[in-house]
Order: sequence, then structure tokens, then C-alpha cells
Amino acid sequence: MPNLKSDFRSYILQAGRFFSKRSWIFLILILALALRLININQSLWLDEAISFEAATKYSLRDLFLQFLPKDFNPPLYYLILHFWLRFFPPSELFLRLPSVIFGFFTCFLIYKIYHLVFMDKKGALLALTLMATGPLLIYYSQEVRTYSLTTFLVCSSVYYFIKFLQCKKRLLAACYSLFTILMLYSHYLIWLILPAQWLYFFNQKNKDRKLTFNLLICQFVIFFSYLPWLPILIRQLRIAKRIETDSNWGQVLGEASFKNIALIPVKFIIGRTSFDNKIWYGFLVIILVLFFGFLIAKAFFYPFRKNPPDGGDPGSEKWMIGFWLLVPIILGSLISFKIPLLTYFRFLFCLPAFYLLVSRGVMMIKNKKAIIILLLGLNLFFSLRYLLDQNFHRENWEEAVELLHQKNTADAPVLIFQNVSAPFSYYDRKKSSLIFIYEKESILDFDCVWLIPYSQPIFDPHDQTREWLKSQGFVRTFEQHFRGVTLEKWQKLLLGRGNGIIDL
Repeated sequence: MPNLKSDFRSYILQAGRFFSKRSWIFLILILALALRLININQSLWLDEAISFEAATKYSLRDLFLQFLPKDFNPPLYYLILHFWLRFFPPSELFLRLPSVIFGFFTCFLIYKIYHLVFMDKKGALLALTLMATGPLLIYYSQEVRTYSLTTFLVCSSVYYFIKFLQCKKRLLAACYSLFTILMLYSHYLIWLILPAQWLYFFNQKNKDRKLTFNLLICQFVIFFSYLPWLPILIRQLRIAKRIETDSNWGQVLGEASFKNIALIPVKFIIGRTSFDNKIWYGFLVIILVLFFGFLIAKAFFYPFRKNPPDGGDPGSEKWMIGFWLLVPIILGSLISFKIPLLTYFRFLFCLPAFYLLVSRGVMMIKNKKAIIILLLGLNLFFSLRYLLDQNFHRENWEEAVELLHQKNTADAPVLIFQNVSAPFSYYDRKKSSLIFIYEKESILDFDCVWLIPYSQPIFDPHDQTREWLKSQGFVRTFEQHFRGVTLEKWQKLLLGRGNGIIDL
């Protein structure tokens, strides 16, 4: 009888531990979802509105023949959004919901990857928590763009790549090939993950001919599946080169510079927020980069040891995480000397590797509770700062258009650059008479015109539009800013009052 009680008590304790671990996973995932839904209905900005237009304005045929050749993205995200909006209304919430879903599942995938690589459930929970609360991941889980989808697919590709090399099963090879194909159809920089995977594989000591052959078959299938897209990619490159020549667009895309390189670790840590006091801001980010760098170095120290306790070797799975973080950023920086693409958010797919290594570094420290609390506090501080402070939200096209509707009682035309008219059209709902700046001569018969000079430094670096309005007798009589969007009213006045701003 005592033995029966003892066995029963032991069973209850084991069951409690089993459900306790899974309850922690469930609670952290609920936290991840909750954070990604806070203020999700903020105004769309330019790129998000372009995604909306691509998914709704074009049929599938026209999407490939008309829109995508002028865009510089693969088609997968637009296709997902196109079919998604057949079932859900195009409000800010439902437009952003697919990115929320992909961000949510990415968090769980990181738990799986950490446990697969490091065989440590506590470390996996920490990695899951950092992913759930990461400020930059939360921001782009609320973006109507491909970045959240891309990050999910990269994590899936890496997970099945490691599983395939461990277990050598055909089903895992098929899963790896499928997610890698989808990954390549989601974003162009994702190609830089493949060299990281190859570098990891060829550094392994225990590879054999059969495994190498099977992996080569996978690579052949992946490349062969991409061939149908190459004609459109070539057209995109030609158009992108012409646009870059005719404007300052290259500066926006991200030229190779120390600032753009330094922003990658900084924004990985603090997200999209900043501080007005640049001295304090600089001091803080230096401290944070050194702190996180120390944790990553601590993680790397373990697999670098000659005889690690777990019997690993320099070709173990731990190297894959390091290559995942470093190889795309290094190669992307080098490519940016020729093609401007060095912007931190384009490397969002490297951020999971960053958190995996940070978590591993923490788990190698004896007194880790204080560091875990500090990391969680930092993530929540910067995440909530973005979520709750409207100064860090996206461009406020919604309020700008709403004020225009209130003040434009005479139905005066609205001047705007054609390339940036998508968010205006989304909120305007065809209520205003829209005139693109390249056809501005058509406003000469009007006594009043509204100007939205969004992206003027890119498409009109010498401010010729305002100078032209002045030369035609227009005077700026109203100006108001809406978090990245400026609304101006220009009128022909019978009595000259100079060129100052006059609020009538």
C-alpha cells in the first residue's frame, strides 16, 4: 500500500511538471498574441497601402503582368493577401492579421529550434519569451508587408534543414525544400540564408555521400522551382535601376555605410523607438550593444571549446545559428556597395538567430535570474513604448485625409506624387480630385489647391513643385503635419502678402 501511494504521488508530480511546462508555453504565446494586437488599427503607411492596392486593384493575371514587374518584391505575400481579402474586409485590423499570425507561429518555431539545437527546455522558454516580447518583431508583426511571413519561412527552413541533417528522412527533406522555395518567393534577401546553410553543412564532420547527394537534390528542386520567376525578376532589376538613376531612391533603400551597419544590432535590441536626447541615446545603445554582444560571445564560447561537455564538435548544429545571424548581414553589407539594400528591417529574418544566441548565452551564466529579468524588462519597455506612444506609430495618413475632407469644402484639387498616392487613396475613397504632380499644369484654372509633398526629398530634391506654385501666383496659406505626412493649402490671392504661411 505505501508503494502504491508513493507511485501515485510520483505520477501526480510528473503530470504536474508536464502540464506546468506546457502551460508556460501557452501563456507566453498568449502574451505574444496580445502584444501584437495592441493598437493594430493605427493608420496604414505608404508601403502597406501599396500592398493593399496590389492585392485588391489587380486580378491575378494583372498582378504578374502589370504590378510585379514595377515592384521589387517576389509575389508570395501579395498572393496570400489577395486571397485573404476575399474572405475578410480590408480594414487595418484584417490587413495586418496575416502578419500577426505569422509572427505568432514564428515564436513557437523558435522554441522548437532552440530545443532541437541545445536540448534545453528552460533556454527554449527564454528564447520563446524574448521572441514574444521583441520590439522589432512586434512592430513588423503589425505591418502589411512580407517581413513577418519571411521570418516565419526562414525559421521553418532552418528547422527542417537541421532536422533533415539529423534524421536523414525523405519527408524532412521534402519539408525543407518546400519551406525554402516559399521562403525564396517571399523576399530577395532571403537568398543569403542559403550560403549560411551550405557553410554549415560543409563544415560538418559526420556528413556522408548519401546525405550530400540528397541535399544536392533538394537544392536542385529549389533552384528549378525558381526558374519561372526569373523573367519578372530581370524586368524588376531593369526598372529599379532606372528609378534609382532618376531619383534619390538609393539613399532610402540603404547604401553601404557605417550608420546602416550599426543600426542593425541597435534596432534588433530597441526596435523602432528612439530618444530626442542624442547623447543619452548614443550612450544607452552602446551599453546595450556591448551587453547583448557579451551574451552572444558567451554563447559562442561553448561550441568553440575543444572538448565541450555534451560531446559536440565544431560542426554541430550550434554553428548553424551563428551562420544564420552573421552570413546574411555580412554578405548583404558587401552587396550594398553595388546595390543599395542595407536597411535593418530587411534583415529581420536574422533576429530569431540573435535571440537564440542571447538565450544560450544567458543559460551559460550561473546567476541568470537577474539577467533574465533585465532582458524581459528591456523588451517590454521598448515594445510598450512603441505600442502606447503614438509618436512611434506609422505615418498618420488617416487624420491627414480626414482633415482635408473637413477643410476642402470647395472641392479643390489635391497635388501628390503618383508613386506615393496609395495611402491617400485608401483613406480618401475617391472623394477628392487627385492630380499627380507631373500633370500639375492642369490646376492653373483653380484658385486653390492642396499639396501633399510626401517624399519630396526623393522625387523632387530641389523642391521645384513649391517654386512652380509660387511662380504661378499661389501662396501657402495653411500647413499641418500628421506624423510623417504634411498637408498644405495653396491659394491665389488678389492682394499680395508675400510668401509666408497665412492661415485663413
